[in-house]
Amino acid sequence: MGKLCLFYSEEDTVYVCKCCGTHLTTYKEIVSKTFHGKTGEAYLFDKVYNVGTGISEDKQLSTGLHRVRDIYCKVCVTVVGWTYDIAFVPSEKYKEGKAVIELFYIKKVKFSELHEEMLKKHSLSQEDEASHSTQANSIMAHLPANSARSSIQALPQLSMLHHRY
Repeated sequence: MGKLCLFYSEEDTVYVCKCCGTHLTTYKEIVSKTFHGKTGEAYLFDKVYNVGTGISEDKQLSTGLHRVRDIYCKVCVTVVGWTYDIAFVPSEKYKEGKAVIELFYIKKVKFSELHEEMLKKHSLSQEDEASHSTQANSIMAHLPANSARSSIQALPQLSMLHHRY
């Protein structure tokens, strides 16, 4: 089996799989917040990352007939939404090539707020923070330069490196 290559956004605000934390899309990719899925609210995104697609099938949705595919997280294989291949109703053509992700399956992560939250949560002294930061930077130096993990270099706890966030 081949190596799984994932995309990690450098944006400050990303949507991640609630199950495993894999980046799925960014705040900037939101087209509409007025969609609904089986579990409730959903957003339409222009682009999504780190997802696989299921079999294409025609479905009668509330806005007409569409050819859609389920999309799932490449890491944990949780179905998170669907993508539109074809919209048969002319007014719905804007959906083609876009994806809907149900909010139940994702969470919004802001890297700028995460570091502050971790500092407060763990109440580290400045000495401890400097020590952990040095150790974390040493570990992070061995990761690929284009990885979004560069955004978390200053996390105070090394154990957090295992969780991506």
